[in-house]
Amino acid sequence: MGRVTPRMTTPGRLLVLALALLLGGGCSNKQKKLSGGGDILGQVYYDLLGGQRAPSHYFGVLQGSRDPESFAYRMGDDPYLVDKNIDAITRLGGAEYGRLEGLANTVALMLEVLLEDASALARSQAACSLARLGARLPRYAARGPLDDGTRLAAALAEVSGLLAEGAAGRSRLAGAVAVIGSFQYEPGVYAKKALQFFGTTPGLVDERDPEVRTAIDTAVVKVMRQAIVYGLTAAIEGPADFVRADALRGLRVLREPGSVEAVRTRLPLEVSPTVRGEAADYLGSVASPASVEALVALLQDVDGSVRWKARQGLTRVAGEDLGHRAGPWQRWARERWPGVAFPEDAAAAVPAG
Repeated sequence: MGRVTPRMTTPGRLLVLALALLLGGGCSNKQKKLSGGGDILGQVYYDLLGGQRAPSHYFGVLQGSRDPESFAYRMGDDPYLVDKNIDAITRLGGAEYGRLEGLANTVALMLEVLLEDASALARSQAACSLARLGARLPRYAARGPLDDGTRLAAALAEVSGLLAEGAAGRSRLAGAVAVIGSFQYEPGVYAKKALQFFGTTPGLVDERDPEVRTAIDTAVVKVMRQAIVYGLTAAIEGPADFVRADALRGLRVLREPGSVEAVRTRLPLEVSPTVRGEAADYLGSVASPASVEALVALLQDVDGSVRWKARQGLTRVAGEDLGHRAGPWQRWARERWPGVAFPEDAAAAVPAG
């Protein structure tokens, strides 16, 4: 994808040029920190008037500013490099992508930002942008077998072999590609590896056969959602509380039930009431026995706002408000899910003496 060039009439060009002259050339990198360079009209349109460049431009900014091995910033003589990265992350989260492979590459790079970036602000914005991208993806209800990376390695090797065979391997290519999208990757980092394979393998990127193309697109969407959920779930263990909060907001937007256990495990260690409140909001978006158990526990939180959010979350799940005490909610939960358990149940089962 090339750079988008704005269409302007001659009077429009003169007006923009006059504006640039009045600003005293303020679009240069020295005076306008987020300038993307280019000719004066382009700088005014994109940097001052807020025009949107092609996603490839922002991807290039994000990718080119870091060492690929250490993921450390190549600061050089640009004091505004981190600002430009945060702007690029924001733009990529709201961009329109012409090809799923471009979106797959963006998600893979954004995951690295979310989990490895030296800037907490960049990690925060990556969580928000990943949630925005994930919310636009179609959902597939069926979950395949768990894979620890072993099956993925075999599947990638098979697809690569079929691509090398050319016409001889075409009849089996769609099925082999579909296998990659069928796995439930644990750990989730392998979903990122699958995305990188789809986004960078020439034989797949250039594929035009309708059957194979459909298999590729379906597999990419399935893997992409897994990768986004993996990144957001991992980010709730990060050092910055506002990044943890953003990650939980992202999981709530995606209504992802698979992260409930990770959130429950984190809650006893979470010192920020803001983050615990976001956890309550997330748990309230997932109607499951595990989420209700965690919400009932949060009714006893030391922070009043967290207790209120826990009550709101339970009300969303139940469809009615049973108050601020745990007892009524426990009775309701046992009626809905007979196998649900609370800490006092385990304590009561221990024989006395």
